[in-house]
Amino acid sequence: MSLFPTAQRNTHLVEFNAGKVVREGSTLKPDTRKGVVYMDQSDDQLMHFYWKERKAADPEDDFIIFPDEAELLRVNECTTGRVYILKFKSSSQKVFYWMQSKNDEKDEELVSRVNQLINDPQSAANDGGGQGDLDMNMTQDNLLQFIQNAGGLSGNLSSSLPGATGNVIAASKWSELHNTLADINVPEEQASLDLGDALDADAANAILGDSEIRSALFPFVSESSERSADEIAQLVQSQQFQQRLQTLNAALQQDALTSIVEALETEKDIKSFLKAVEEQAKRKQHRDADAMDED
Repeated sequence: MSLFPTAQRNTHLVEFNAGKVVREGSTLKPDTRKGVVYMDQSDDQLMHFYWKERKAADPEDDFIIFPDEAELLRVNECTTGRVYILKFKSSSQKVFYWMQSKNDEKDEELVSRVNQLINDPQSAANDGGGQGDLDMNMTQDNLLQFIQNAGGLSGNLSSSLPGATGNVIAASKWSELHNTLADINVPEEQASLDLGDALDADAANAILGDSEIRSALFPFVSESSERSADEIAQLVQSQQFQQRLQTLNAALQQDALTSIVEALETEKDIKSFLKAVEEQAKRKQHRDADAMDED
């Protein structure tokens, strides 16, 4: 028995099968539940964008969208699934969905309809009817491929978000770095490293302010929103910090960090490496602030 009888299908202004893409830490992963996106205009003429499980009675997402306040866009960086982002212009809110229809023949038409309803709610009254997309689901093989590759979405999607000037490397790279440093043998000479301006207060606060990066590079440093220049100077000269820098420097010289050096697109000397890590930390900060917190 169909979950959507013919009489009900035509009540929505637009409707298509889609799943949610959920955030788990810094990674975006597909929610495998069968879902549907649809839009309706309430009695007070406000436009609503809904998402719900197809078997559910009530929507899980209900966004009231004012004219020209949001836009539904294709995330071209994702090649293993048809992923779209509902991006709000009046806030930092962004919501991701993935198309669950078997083919993409109606994608462009449906997305155009969504954006038309957002930008011109009056068109809903003029049309006098809605559009539906009740095709079969994405095949299981394609869905599995999407799920298997979804771990890489975090880095790829970030380059499409405002404030990002390049790729954000995957969290797994930092875990790999942490594990690699644990196995590094450091030469006996322990001369202090002169980092010059490579690790000033601004750079150090950016690096240490990112939990993934801090845990990988300096796991003994406590979390702090910001440290003064004097505090940074004392920290850098501390024995534990210097030992960690020596370990990092040795790992670079031993070509043990080739993977993350290539990901950061930097050189194998410690100053260049820390500069690249600083840029990565700031890039992640901009991405997260734009996608999650900033108004």
